[in-house]
Amino acid sequence: MMHIENIAKYEEKVKEFAAKLHPVDSVLLIENVRVFSGTTKYMSHALQHYIKPYLESLNGAEGLKSDFGCDEFTSLFRVVSFNRDIAKESFSDRLGDRTPMIHRVMKLLEAAQFDRYPDPHREECVSSALLAQLVSEEFASLAEYRAGRCPSTRRHALLVVHSRLSADGISALEAAFSSQSVTLAVLSPRRNDQLIELYDKVNQQGLSATLDKAKCSPRWELVRIPPAVFTAR
Repeated sequence: MMHIENIAKYEEKVKEFAAKLHPVDSVLLIENVRVFSGTTKYMSHALQHYIKPYLESLNGAEGLKSDFGCDEFTSLFRVVSFNRDIAKESFSDRLGDRTPMIHRVMKLLEAAQFDRYPDPHREECVSSALLAQLVSEEFASLAEYRAGRCPSTRRHALLVVHSRLSADGISALEAAFSSQSVTLAVLSPRRNDQLIELYDKVNQQGLSATLDKAKCSPRWELVRIPPAVFTAR
């Protein structure tokens, strides 16, 4: 009987502990095009000046260089690539498993080698409907891993994309982010009013956080990072 009482007390303490936590669930969605390979000029710049500060802001600090295990109570990061295929079976690919370590995320991105060429005419679009499904599935997967033991998480997605998104399904994509209370950040090497509109609708505001002026993007780039990222912890 005492053993059962001790277990009950332990479980109650765990629930109290979990209720005070607000770990981050973050999914980085990167289009499979050569410009986003880790060694390109664009990605080398983006990793250091946009993606690393983004991850550190979500993490609350630079992050440890040593590894430790992840569990239901740690922040979780996942990297997923997607492409312009219209078949769900070949649309996406996970780069590694979920991890609480941002240095592992950086290593994944630095080592990434994407083989697809962008459409120079920008006529081939990423399927918004398939991307919406991917967003829903990846955040659902992280929630399933937590198994309900950490009820309050902060959800963030970083969308790194070169191609345009298909008009068909764009509302579903917006809903996939909004319905799950996901804060959206966007990076692209090209200006794209469509992505800006998606960013504004999902985050319900039109102003991105101001980056360091010395590191701010050239006018031909698109960088949208919401203020909520910098208050995530």
